[in-house]
Amino acid sequence: MVSGKSKGVTLIELLFVTAIIGILAATAIPSFKTYMRQAELQSAEIVLKQAIDAYSVANDFSPAMLEDLVSDGVLTDIPNDPFTALGSDTLLAANQAEGRRIVLRLMDAVIAKAYAAMAGTGVEEAGDWYYENDGQNITFYALSHPGREYQLTSFGLPPGVAPPSGGTPAPVPTPAQAMSVAEATAAGATLVAEVTSAQKNLVKQAGKDRNDLIKQAKKDAKGLSKSDGEQLVADATAQGDALLAAAEQQQVDAIAAANAQSAAMLAAAEAGVPYP
Repeated sequence: MVSGKSKGVTLIELLFVTAIIGILAATAIPSFKTYMRQAELQSAEIVLKQAIDAYSVANDFSPAMLEDLVSDGVLTDIPNDPFTALGSDTLLAANQAEGRRIVLRLMDAVIAKAYAAMAGTGVEEAGDWYYENDGQNITFYALSHPGREYQLTSFGLPPGVAPPSGGTPAPVPTPAQAMSVAEATAAGATLVAEVTSAQKNLVKQAGKDRNDLIKQAKKDAKGLSKSDGEQLVADATAQGDALLAAAEQQQVDAIAAANAQSAAMLAAAEAGVPYP
């Protein structure tokens, strides 16, 4: 009698295939999260650049601290660095999960809850960033990525604030004197022209930042699956569109405020009183 041989899949083969699938999942999921956080970090950097510029144009000096952006009402809160210590530790644990899907799902939930807890907490996220204004230049970068350093031209420090080196504080302005109608008219026209020009440049930069954000997402998407890549590009496009829309709205508000300030200066001059 000839015994037939089974051609079914053995348990060893099944476990081997399952392990390979698990390893691939463990590699792909953290990679996608990393790309997403890179896009989020770039978006946060752009938000801060725009906010610093807006604050500087509105005040004729730059913020001494990132917290000033919130206290002055330019931002409702400081953007969170998605690569914080908590996020990095959690992502590392997910990378070490070696394809155990249940662990990856648990870690994903932990990550989501951690970032939800850290979002929208006012100025606390300022601790995620290095920021310095020495009166001539502004330097800032996410503490998780010190190599991504940004250098901006400073409009100076707020009155009475000394530079980080302990040098001479910025002078406190003397009490204003009443302007003539001609002086107020000229000053108002100059203010509106300067604000309009500055805001036009900010919108132009926002458009460039939007395109850079989408371009980087498309580049990163090449290393992902089709669905993950499309999602990454879609999210980056939404973030870029929101940044551009915010810059355009800020332009409208800033020009309106400049026109109102120009009118107030003229009214003060006509009344013979100093404009604050």
